[in-house]
Amino acid sequence: VVSTQSTGSSGINAEYGYVHEKTILIPLSTVLVMLRGGGGGGGGVSLPALWFTLISTFSMFHLLSRDGLTVLYVAGMGVYLTLTYISLRYRTWDRTLCLFVLSLAGCVVLHLLEVVATPPPRYPYLYPVLNSLYCAGHFGLFFCYFNYRQIVE
Repeated sequence: VVSTQSTGSSGINAEYGYVHEKTILIPLSTVLVMLRGGGGGGGGVSLPALWFTLISTFSMFHLLSRDGLTVLYVAGMGVYLTLTYISLRYRTWDRTLCLFVLSLAGCVVLHLLEVVATPPPRYPYLYPVLNSLYCAGHFGLFFCYFNYRQIVE
């Protein structure tokens, strides 16, 4: 499963060269298989799989918004974050969980900026570009992580 995810991510990143909204669903489908029991042999929920799912959904925000699905996006993310909180509430705070919370805070800040501040007329697509850059950085790190995990395990 990890091999399929890392291969899917590398193919998408190499072929398209950027984060495309719909193509992220290919590696996401393999990450969802790892969702349960993939967090280091403890049988719990895999935090990297939860995190990848969150960033994948966040990367599709502008596509969903353009299609008029913003309310469904907010409702779905609310349910997903509630279930994530329930599954992680007894987890001890470690570096990975802190990075996850910081990453989530970055998503929230980007959403709030989009609601509060209008982009300058010179850069009308500022927020979609910031979203893409933020997600591309995450996807690059996930690609490295899942390849590392494939080699170690």
